[in-house]
Amino acid sequence: MSDFQRPAHYKETPVSMSKYNDYINDPYFMKWIFQPDELTEKYWAEFIQKNQDEKRLILSIKEELSKLKLKNKELSATEKKHLLQNILAAKEKPVPVKQLRKFSSHILRYAAVALFFLMLGNLVMYLIISNDVSQEDIRPLAATDYSFHSNTAQLLLSNGNTIPLKRNSSVVYKGDKIIADDSQFNMIEKEDSNNNQLIVPYGSKSQITLSDNTVVYLNAGSRLIYPSTFKGSSRVVHLIGEAFFDVSKNKHKPFIVKTDQIDIEVLGTRFNVTTYPENEKIETVLVEGSVSVSNDISSQFEKPVLLKPNQILTFNKQTKSVKIDSVDTEFYTLWKDGMLKFEDAELNQIIHKVERLYDVKIILNDPEKGKMKISGKLNLSENSEDVLNYLSVITRMNVEPINEKNYVMK
Repeated sequence: MSDFQRPAHYKETPVSMSKYNDYINDPYFMKWIFQPDELTEKYWAEFIQKNQDEKRLILSIKEELSKLKLKNKELSATEKKHLLQNILAAKEKPVPVKQLRKFSSHILRYAAVALFFLMLGNLVMYLIISNDVSQEDIRPLAATDYSFHSNTAQLLLSNGNTIPLKRNSSVVYKGDKIIADDSQFNMIEKEDSNNNQLIVPYGSKSQITLSDNTVVYLNAGSRLIYPSTFKGSSRVVHLIGEAFFDVSKNKHKPFIVKTDQIDIEVLGTRFNVTTYPENEKIETVLVEGSVSVSNDISSQFEKPVLLKPNQILTFNKQTKSVKIDSVDTEFYTLWKDGMLKFEDAELNQIIHKVERLYDVKIILNDPEKGKMKISGKLNLSENSEDVLNYLSVITRMNVEPINEKNYVMK
């Protein structure tokens, strides 16, 4: 069997299927398949070299996807936009195969590809990487799952360069320079440089100062997609995960944060957005200024909803319902300062945040104890053991290690 053949056991092994999904949900992997260049070839060659146990799987996926023969040059920006719209529409109302047969062979080719990528759940993110599709034309974050191939934070530039970052990293755009932690780089970008990504896996956090002096704090398990410089009539970024935004004021150029289902538009303000793919809700918490929240897919928004300071807007992804409440914003924003504050919060919620922040797994010996309500402040020490010890004290439960990243509470 050659390296490009699918392993005989592939379809029968759940672990392999999970890894399969990890790769097809990675936009840089998709770029390597459909828009290979010297940088992507080098990156994935090095990745395969370091992960020999996954070489056969990676190459078999590459062969399978390459059969589609969908090259970026074959689709115009308009065609890509229409393809994306069809996919998003199909999520609400799948098209029967019999109806597809009525299409012309030209349309059927794209429809087949659209359905394939709908199954993968990541064509939208792949289109972000494609340089001839404007970020402002499409909503690029419809993927329901997003995986991180590295446990190290990274800055993935639109020119293909990858800059590794520290666990608690800092990135600053300053003139024609990028200052990443302790290193400085010349900003050599393509004319269309909208697709830079700051990738922050579990166990890491990052702070980035964008070209307009807006400061964004990214929580663990998050991605920010942004341009090197803001051109046009607005400043648009895309978010997966959680981030706190301190937006520089510019009354002539609104700042827009796009998530998979809602947009948050501001002129200059401070607010927090939580939009993890696995969460059923998207939360926007306003600390200062004002924000306008809208949705251009769902009909639930007859007009944009305005938030006032100390308010939270909760958008339910399933029901498309919107709820606004008054809150203590510290419960939602202190994570950026290295602290969690909670009051009558379920233990399950606290555990989930700790798992994300420290890239660990905590199992409750008695699942019913996950409903326990606790209050207090949790200092997010560099050492996860300190945090786990504190959880042990306030819950009066023992926290025992299973291995390096797995613990049980009982």
